[in-house]
Amino acid sequence: MSAAPPGPAPLSLGRKAVAALFAGFLIFGRQIASWTHEGNRYFSEWRHEDTLALFADVLVLAALLLAAELIVARLGERLRRAGRPFFVLIFVFGLLAAIPWELLSPGGHAGLIARWAWLVAALAAALAWLRPQLRLPRLAANLCLLFSPVVAVVFLQMLAWHDWGSEQSPRFLTGPASRATPVFLFVFDEWSFQRSTQGGEFRADLPNLRALAAQSMFFRAARSPGHDTEISLPRTLYQTTDEFFTEGVHAGWKHGVGTTPSEVAPSVFARARAHGYRTSMLGFYLPYHRILGNQAEFCRSYRLDPGGRTFAGKMLQAALRNLRYAPDPVSLAVAPHVFAATFSQHWYQLNRNIQDDADSILTDAAPNTLGVFHWPLPHAPFVFNPDGSYAGPFPATDDYAEGYNRGTPGEYQRQLRYLDAVVGHLMRTLRAAHKFDDALLILTSDHSWRREPDSSLARASARARWVPLLVKLPHQTAGAAVDQEFSTVGLMPLLELAFEGRATEAEARRALRLPPSAAP
Repeated sequence: MSAAPPGPAPLSLGRKAVAALFAGFLIFGRQIASWTHEGNRYFSEWRHEDTLALFADVLVLAALLLAAELIVARLGERLRRAGRPFFVLIFVFGLLAAIPWELLSPGGHAGLIARWAWLVAALAAALAWLRPQLRLPRLAANLCLLFSPVVAVVFLQMLAWHDWGSEQSPRFLTGPASRATPVFLFVFDEWSFQRSTQGGEFRADLPNLRALAAQSMFFRAARSPGHDTEISLPRTLYQTTDEFFTEGVHAGWKHGVGTTPSEVAPSVFARARAHGYRTSMLGFYLPYHRILGNQAEFCRSYRLDPGGRTFAGKMLQAALRNLRYAPDPVSLAVAPHVFAATFSQHWYQLNRNIQDDADSILTDAAPNTLGVFHWPLPHAPFVFNPDGSYAGPFPATDDYAEGYNRGTPGEYQRQLRYLDAVVGHLMRTLRAAHKFDDALLILTSDHSWRREPDSSLARASARARWVPLLVKLPHQTAGAAVDQEFSTVGLMPLLELAFEGRATEAEARRALRLPPSAAP
């Protein structure tokens, strides 16, 4: 009887490591593919550290797969034979995780296909166990080796991605005393005029806003320049209705047949610096440093989604995010809960960080300071109680793009009450710093509540552009209502008056082309 043909020679340690690396790369493949879209990196303020953290996760997973293979190899032939189908399972699992189901199923069945795709991996592993003569583990390993150069190519391409992260500019300290007018513009995100007022006045459960309105110009027909943050905020900062664009790594303004890079187009910060003012921009979501260039001396922007503040934190967040791309039923069941918990905690901490930074700016800034604040409140997720304590995560959802935005009018109202508490805190901080009386304070929003469930309110909001606008002039003590429709890109004449030290109510009304003063 002739001897059975010898099996293939075992892979060397190096080849096993390369195969494990490619398998790990496959498992993270769909997340990596999602970051190839410049828009995703733009809104997440992608940094080179994020690239390194994502690939560190791939390396850690590869090391775990290799360690598992080496351990199984030492446990005897029977266990080694049982472990070989496991690599087939991992390989097919990674292959399925990397498939863009959305492209293969334009009819909207991508989620259903992905939920059952794990069965293919299980069947492949079962076939490797039942039919060892097919040598599926070796085939999977050879395919990993064959395509392994893709890992290096993709990694090098990712290192070349544009860094959208905002520079962490050093804070400036209190400057010499002067008679300049401090100017502070607060843009609260998704703040609805209709949900905040009743009968043209702020609701009774918003006492701090009512108190501020009692000594401010209260614009009751103000309109934001856009219904989305990415449109409205740049227009507000540049006081223009031109079209803002981002193309690749460039951001700028379209006007007529030409374009102007945003970092050289004159913003409110450029006008302030022309008058000898210090400038500060604090916000989130948009990469303000990349948009403004050097026009704001201090510029800090926090990312919208959880990204981690340390390298280990970035690795953890990338690993948790990858659960939503996995095709196995366990990951698909766990991912929505992980997303809700991590995003909710991030949103809570984001607001705390911005408040801490704002306290420092309002307290330490020199009198000749223009400070602009893009504040997350009262935007969803609705994780705050009225006193600022944590109300818990939003309901778990597999709608990772918009699920955190959902909420009821009651939840929105609850978060509005916390916004009111924050406004009260800011006013107390300014008074403690002896800046409140002298300051020009402007409170408004980038747009209204875009998910307004009341259709009548939604129609009346002019596509989510009806927003509150409070303007407290220097030394103003009496309130005044303004019912004339007014766009928040019309504030530049008022800002110029403040920079020149001439922001009285009479001058402000002339500059803004408002009717004579009327009682609120």
